[in-house]
Parts: sequence; C-alpha cells; structure tokens
Amino acid sequence: MANADVYLVEVDGTVLLAKTYADNPFWARWLFGFVGLSREHRALACLNGLVGVPRSYGIANGDTLLTDYIAGGQTLVARRELAPEDYPPLLFFERLRALIANMHRCGVAHGDMRRTNILRTPDEQPFLIDFTTAVRWRRFNPLNRVLFHALRRSDLFAAAKLQTSFYPDSLSPAEAQSILVNPWYLALGRFLRNRVYRKWIKQRRWRKRFAAWRSAAKQKD
Repeated sequence: MANADVYLVEVDGTVLLAKTYADNPFWARWLFGFVGLSREHRALACLNGLVGVPRSYGIANGDTLLTDYIAGGQTLVARRELAPEDYPPLLFFERLRALIANMHRCGVAHGDMRRTNILRTPDEQPFLIDFTTAVRWRRFNPLNRVLFHALRRSDLFAAAKLQTSFYPDSLSPAEAQSILVNPWYLALGRFLRNRVYRKWIKQRRWRKRFAAWRSAAKQKD
C-alpha cells in the first residue's frame, strides 16, 4: 500500500508543507503522486483565497504537492478524549459549516470529512486538509453532478454529526431533519466496513474457516 510522507520545506523564505510519494514504487508515484496529487492541486486551486483551505503551490517533481503550512493547527480530537473545558467552542463548528458551504459554492465537495482532515487552530479557525477524494463541479457531466451532490451531502452530514457529538442540542429541528438523515451511500459504506472489511478481511476469519474446512476434508479422506 502506498504511503505519503509529509514534511516541512522552505521555499523562498516561506515554510510550506510537502506531501510526497517519492519513496514509493513507480506505480504508486504515478497513481497517487502524479494523478492523485494533481487532482488535489486542481481542487485546491478552485478554492484559492478561501479562508480555511491551504493554498496549493503546485506539484514538484511529479510526485510532491506543496501547500501552505497551517502553524498551530491540530487535528480535531474526539469528544471522549477531551475534558469539557477543552472542547472546541460552538463557534468553531459554526465556522466549519460556513466554510463547507463556501467550499461547495466554489464548486468543490471534499468527500472525506473526518476529524483527521479538520485542523483546529489556536484562534478556533477550522482548516480543511487532504483533498485527495475531492470532486469538482462539472456542469455538463451528468455522472460528475451526481457524485458532486452525493459528496456534498456527505460533507454536510459529517460536519453536523461532529457538531452534535459535542453539542447534541445545537441543531434546530429543521437542520436535524434535513442534515442528519443518514445518506444511503454512507450507510452502505458503514455496512461494508463493519460487516465485510472488519469481519472477513481485517480479522481474517475467512482464512480460519477455510483452514478448518480443509482440515475436515482431509480427515474425511
């Protein structure tokens, strides 16, 4: 599996964040580096100047993406891991949802709105990172429009769920009704993750059952 390395680099006196696949095999450098990072760069370029999204400075050497370094930004921590006095304020989540709405108006849906892709700065400004799965709006592409709206709904759903995990009563009934209805594709993804991946692949139960079946077959012979 390909893994990206992330490090800081200084370019013309400015500290930037470098995300690279340079140390991966050729196929990974091409698929995740050239193709994947190019898609991420184009998505970020559509959001250039939007507060809460790092600026992209392009692809270096075909496999390294250079973006703004968000000084002091820390990934959002789950509620169960924080003391109540350390919770992000409700203002943080209001800013996050406003940021997502502005991102959608710029024609980009993130598609992977989870805590590790949301940074919290000391002044409670949210930043979105890792636009690998982002989709840009294409007016004359029907399949793209369907995918964009699906990921747009996924972004809103995930942000609302994060907010209500800290502040359960912070959404109005209308917002809860319109946003917190679990989209079918998220339900399908959760089913595949819990019932297929974790049960049959991650825990490798299928191998144990196959081995037991082979052992029983040999005993019969």
